[in-house]
Amino acid sequence: MTHEFRSGSPADALVFSLTRYLGPYVVVRRTQGGSYVLSEMDGTVLRNGVAAFRVIPYLTRQQFGFEDESI
Repeated sequence: MTHEFRSGSPADALVFSLTRYLGPYVVVRRTQGGSYVLSEMDGTVLRNGVAAFRVIPYLTRQQFGFEDESI
């Protein structure tokens, strides 16, 4: 699973200076040029490939449980 990084316009950077992420997506394949073909979680493939530098790996955390139910 991955997230795609999109930087905003210079005006957005001045006003908000927030990093924007889209996703999560699933990597379908890597093209010969090095870009990635991504799909939505429901299986819908994105129309355009995504450059490798825009793809950020997403690792799920382990599920933690408590032995004592009163916590």
